Amino acid sequence: MGELDLTVQSGENIFGLLIASVEFLLEELFEHVQDFLFEKHTSWIQINLVLFVHTVFKLDSCKRLQNYCYEEINRTSRASTVAHTVSPTPSVLSNISFEPNR
Repeated sequence: MGELDLTVQSGENIFGLLIASVEFLLEELFEHVQDFLFEKHTSWIQINLVLFVHTVFKLDSCKRLQNYCYEEINRTSRASTVAHTVSPTPSVLSNISFEPNR
C-alpha cells in the first residue's frame, strides 16, 4: 500500500480529497484525511466554516466533522451566518445555538 504525504497540500485540496474519499467509499483514506484536517488544518476549517458546513452536513459518514461544526458554530456564535447561508435542515438547526456564548 502506498503512502500519502498531506503536509504539502492546502486545506482546500485536503478537503477535496476528503469528499472524494467519501464518494468512492475509501474508508481508510477518509479516516486518515479527516484526522489530518483536525490535526493540521483547523484554522482552514474555521475560516471556511460555511463551505465546510454546507458540504459535510450532506454526507452521512461525516458525523465527527458535523459534531466539530456544531461545536465551532456554537463556540464562535456564527449560528445566524450559517443558518442564512447554507439552508440547514431542521435537525441541523436544532443542534446549534442562536444565543451568544452558549
